[in-house]
Amino acid sequence: MMPAVGIVFSSMAVQANNTQNNLPLLTEGVFDTQALVAGQVKRYQLDIEHPISLKIVSRPFAGSSSQHNMISATLRGPDGSAVAAAMDANGHFVLQRSVVDGRYQLEVTGASSNGAADESNNQYSLGVSFN
Repeated sequence: MMPAVGIVFSSMAVQANNTQNNLPLLTEGVFDTQALVAGQVKRYQLDIEHPISLKIVSRPFAGSSSQHNMISATLRGPDGSAVAAAMDANGHFVLQRSVVDGRYQLEVTGASSNGAADESNNQYSLGVSFN
């Protein structure tokens, strides 16, 4: 049975992050493996050239369990406001949203109750698709 996944849409405005130009660029496909570290926010940039349906999913490190890994993602629009968010207590969020052109930022946070950040069960990768 797949765990329940929540998707929340929000219009809360926040200041845009001026450091977006230095962030890792997410493109279609699977992105490098990253570690979940409690209290640490990982930020990624997405440059959207025309209106599309964007889908971002988190995946656990191959061959490991992501059970008890709280992971959440917030997608911020070109103006810095939160346009979508998703979270899951088992490391498998799905964030899906129609977006227009502009520079977006994805923020990923999380923590594992299974031990140190360098263990394989604390790692995730992101899958990105554009439709």
